[in-house]
Amino acid sequence: MLSEILTWCSTTSGGGVLDRSWQVLAKNGVIVGTSSPDILARTPANRRGLWFMNKPDPDLLETLAEEVANGTLQSRISEVIGFADIPKAIELNRTSSRAGKVVADFSR
Repeated sequence: MLSEILTWCSTTSGGGVLDRSWQVLAKNGVIVGTSSPDILARTPANRRGLWFMNKPDPDLLETLAEEVANGTLQSRISEVIGFADIPKAIELNRTSSRAGKVVADFSR
């Protein structure tokens, strides 16, 4: 069951998405919110919710975009999975090593 293994969740959506996310999170899990500054007030008792906010760095972003465009910065994708395979991917990330990231394609 997903709620037994999902120990970390990042939510970029506010409103009901944050509130529903607690239902699929393991009891010892944590949600990191980036769009709900009130996450601490909305975190259920005995659960962990954290607020995270980036400070944009336009110069760094421009440099990274240039490096991606000219091919000097690349990311490795080891596997693209569908939504139904997310629990399997989480378990694989816990138990095996691979070169590259596992990407979830929610349109699958």
